[in-house]
Amino acid sequence: MDTDIIIVGAGVTGLLAAILLAKQGLQITLIDAQKAPTVLTQDLRVVALTLASVEYLQQVGAWQYVDLKRVGTLAALQIGQQNFQPALHFAAADIKKEQLGFIVPQSILRMALYDVLKQHANIHCHFDTKPVDIQVQLQQVVLTFSDNKTIAAPLLLGADGVQSWVRQQAGFVLNAHDYAQTAIVAEVTLSDSLENTAWQIFLKEGVLAFLPLASSNQASIVFSANNTLAQTLLALPDDAFKTQLQSYMPKTLGDVLWYSQRLSYPLLKRKTDSLIKPRIALLGDAAHTIHPLAGQGLNLGMADAVALADIVTQAYAKQRDSGAVDTLQRYQRARVGEQRMMAQGMDGIQLLFKAQAWLDPLRQVGLMGLNACLPVKKWMMRVMCGC
Repeated sequence: MDTDIIIVGAGVTGLLAAILLAKQGLQITLIDAQKAPTVLTQDLRVVALTLASVEYLQQVGAWQYVDLKRVGTLAALQIGQQNFQPALHFAAADIKKEQLGFIVPQSILRMALYDVLKQHANIHCHFDTKPVDIQVQLQQVVLTFSDNKTIAAPLLLGADGVQSWVRQQAGFVLNAHDYAQTAIVAEVTLSDSLENTAWQIFLKEGVLAFLPLASSNQASIVFSANNTLAQTLLALPDDAFKTQLQSYMPKTLGDVLWYSQRLSYPLLKRKTDSLIKPRIALLGDAAHTIHPLAGQGLNLGMADAVALADIVTQAYAKQRDSGAVDTLQRYQRARVGEQRMMAQGMDGIQLLFKAQAWLDPLRQVGLMGLNACLPVKKWMMRVMCGC
């Protein structure tokens, strides 16, 4: 065998899986079609890390490489509807925590993991390259490259994102649901401080979220708008876009003083029919994507990596075949429940707030009632934090 495990995809999930497995002494080959990770000066794609995900990073030694000067602290969350006062408030102090999570630019997170990965001589990286074929054999899976070179291992992990080549090449069935929404992402500077608080405003046309960044009056916005509105907003000149954004915002946040370029991507729920095939397992966005309402997508992927690494490590310790179906079925059972629960939860919230406008007052009363029920709020916060 050329290596113990092949991982295709060097995003956060793939990097974390590689490090966790390498720490157990396994020989890992990591392949990615892109160049090696670098830190972007301005990275509009941020991730909301739960406390559980931060613990994973601390365990592998990556959190110490995260530039905290560019990290936002999430100490509270305000939820409400447009034209209403925020009705639901989550605070880290209610569960005796200093924060609920952190808002981290994606490139900084990847670079921190890559800094740790480079310390492991048993991780062999192949960046800026892509295999062209997968062949699953009785005892191994073989990847072939365009120059006819091959790499073989007992187990292949597909962590190569929403357009996963591994998923397509291996014949996984992908079920997709189009939310008919587009996420508009930008960075804004506000006249008032967010005070480490995220805001989520439910509108008739979608959901507008403000995520606190390192500077107290800067935020990353994620506007999950219906496709018609999204196309209109993306086509607006700068001043007109700022005016429109301002109209959706709570007055507490003040005025928009500046905003960056706008990025966008379509919102779809994706789920493969299975996480596994003989000698192949999918992780993270290669296997599932959910609505970004709660920012849980990457955290689910990181939990996939931790669960799979634990199961594979146990198999090696007991001299079992890491790529055998009975080994990989343990990974499937460990992860499918949480993935399904999170996806259904996001869909439920979506449907609740997409319902007819005359229900707005009733929804407001419901949110206020939930806000008054501290035990339920504490349970929800612990789910959000992964603690």
